[in-house]
Formats: sequence, structure tokens, C-alpha cells
Amino acid sequence: MVYLNEHQIKKIIFRKGIRVPRGAVLREKGRKQGFAPLKKLPWSEAVVLKAQVPVSSRLKKGLVLFSRNLKPELSQKCQLLFKRIKQLGLGGELLLEEKIAHHKEHYLALVSDPVTKNPLFLYSSHGGVDIEKKGSGGALDLEKLTIDPWVGLQAKALGSLFSRAGVRDGGKILELTRISLMTYEIYRTWQCHFVELNPLVETEKGFYVLDAKMEIDEDATSRLNPGMKRMLSAGKPKNGHGLEEKAGEIDRHDYRGTVHFLQMDTKSVRSAYGKKIRAFVGFNAVGTGVGLTAMDELVRNGFFPRNFCDTSGNPTASKIYRVTKIILSQDEIGGYFFITCLSSQQLDHTARGIIKAFKEIYWKTHGVPTIPTLFLFRGAWDEEAHRLFQEHGILKGSQTVLLGRESTEQGAAKKFAELFKNG
Repeated sequence: MVYLNEHQIKKIIFRKGIRVPRGAVLREKGRKQGFAPLKKLPWSEAVVLKAQVPVSSRLKKGLVLFSRNLKPELSQKCQLLFKRIKQLGLGGELLLEEKIAHHKEHYLALVSDPVTKNPLFLYSSHGGVDIEKKGSGGALDLEKLTIDPWVGLQAKALGSLFSRAGVRDGGKILELTRISLMTYEIYRTWQCHFVELNPLVETEKGFYVLDAKMEIDEDATSRLNPGMKRMLSAGKPKNGHGLEEKAGEIDRHDYRGTVHFLQMDTKSVRSAYGKKIRAFVGFNAVGTGVGLTAMDELVRNGFFPRNFCDTSGNPTASKIYRVTKIILSQDEIGGYFFITCLSSQQLDHTARGIIKAFKEIYWKTHGVPTIPTLFLFRGAWDEEAHRLFQEHGILKGSQTVLLGRESTEQGAAKKFAELFKNG
């Protein structure tokens, strides 16, 4: 999943004509230089400071602070929030907003329903912190509307829903309908799993969105336009090479199979496991379940995946070739581990893609890897895959092994540990 910071989401919402508080993003400049200059702000003295981190219940965790717009007090609270962000091990920014006086809070969301496989519209006349406890009897009162994606969200259906929820003012129903339709447009345009406006508040000037969340389908990011992709990149920690972005392009214009690639944060892993780490490993699996199981077994033996990658759904050899080159281009890897489930996809295509990538990367040794490397092929056309590895000489090195159907995830991880020890 791909997440955006709150200030980025509010920018998207504002462009759709939905009111949000005026604000500015503050970035830490470093200890010696202090913080970004705090200029006189064009709004009231009451302001809100919010840590821009992917953490739920920020208010309860002390990641949202209220302040007067006075430089000494504001600077002090900025420093406090940046300190708390660092304690969580997260990089981040602060969003400085005007504090909006309001008299009622609402909850509004669009989600992808895993049961009906359709968009689902959710609304409650209660919103804000702990909304699950604000309904009658301690349960959230949610009105739900399943949306036919071929028809879309309809104003008439929304009007009926808001009436059922107890909204009696016609003007408010019209404004809630307009906001809902714009939110649905954001949900569709940005390929979202969900969009949540909470709280959506009533003020003397109309409705304002005080907080919002978005979760974007990572597999669909290749369909976003260049401007949208730049915004996503700006909201993500930099991995140094943009490898996730490169991998995300592999599925673009090619529906045959999928490539899921995610890099691990080696700094956090080192902080948590220290001397238990024997090496980081370039990792690829056919099947998410078998991939996660194999990762657990590798970690048990002291090897931590530098990345997670799943290449399922019968991808072409060219897709496998491209992602294998990405995996092996990562820094800090001391081995390569490939495993399949009892797959129904054509594993000879998978083998051809891997072999081509290895022959280009290890051209001096004619494709024989110079790091501990384990392949485990199980499933359709696996005998052909084994033949191809033998034919192309990839297995000639002492640090390379190819396993078959008789092997397990646990056995493969132990075999990799033996390779690493001997190498």
C-alpha cells in the first residue's frame, strides 16, 4: 500500500473544492541551523501542530499539539514534536494549521469492500477521535451504500442516506452530497483502497476537513499521471536508487502476471537485531504465502531479506528479467534466494528471465553468481526450468544450488545457511 502525508491529501482535497484549514509545512533544518523561519501567519493566534507520520491516534500519542501563534512557544513545541518523531524512528515534517472553531463533527469514507468487491460509501453523524465509541450503545452508527462501479455514486442515493442518518437541513444535505461526490472522484482517480475524511466539521462558514487519510493500491500506481507519481515519491522515504519506483513500472502496459517489490529498512533491522544479522539477502518468491514463510525461516537462520518480492500470476520472462536485475542491484546484499510454491505458472519462463539477468550481471563468470545463491523451483514446467539452469551453466559455481519439489522452506533456508558458511 502507498500512503500520503496529511498535508498532501489536503492539497488534493482542496483542489477538488473542499475546504481545509490554511496551513504550512515545517521541516527540520538541523541542530545548528534551527528550524524553518516562522513568519507571521495570516490567521488567528490559535494553531495546531501535527507530526506528518504514518501513525494512528496521533493526538493520544502526543504527536498533535496546540499552540498560540507566538514564536517562542511555537518553536519550543516544534522541537518537541521533531524529538518525538525521531524517538519513533521516523523521518517527518510538521503541518502547521489554523485552528478551526466548529460545532459538529461528521465521518465520511469510501473503501474497497473485500466482500462485494465494489466501492462502499460510509457515513456517520459522529466523527473525530474514538468515533467507534460515539454511537448509540457505544457502537458507531454507520450508514452504508454499496456502489456499482459502472454507475458510480449517485446524488439521489446520497440524499436518501443522509436523511436516514438524521440530517434534516436541505442545504447541509446538498453540501454533504457535493463533498461525497468529490471524495468519490478522488477515490477513483487516485486508485485508492480507501479515503477517509474524519472529522468533517460544520462551521459558520460551512464544512471543513480537519483530518484525512488515503491508502493507494500500489499495484495501480503505474496508471497514475506523472504529476501524481511525483507527489507519491515526495511522500515516501528515499531508498537511494528509486528501485521501488522502477519496479512499479514493470507492470505498466503489461497485464500478464504481477510484480510486487518492496525494499526493507536496513537501518531499523540493524537497530532491532544487531549482531544476530549474518547478511542481507536479495529475495524473490512465486506466491506471497510461501514467500513470507521462507522469509521467516531465513530470519531464523540470521539472514534478513533486503527486499520482499512476489512474481505471481504467470509473468513473462521479460518481467522476471527486469525485477531480478533490480533485486541484484541493491546495496548490502550478501546472497540471493529464490523460491516458488507448487506453482501453476510456467516456471520455464521464470527461469529464462532469471538466467538472462544473471548472465548480464555476472558476465565475467558467464552467469555464475559470486554470492551464495539458492533457487527452489516447484510446480509446472519445473523440470524444464532445471534443465535450462544446467544448460546455461549457472550452477557451476560452488556457491550456487538448485532445489526441487522434495525441498521445504525450512530445508531451503538451512541449505542457504550452509552455502553462506562454506562461502
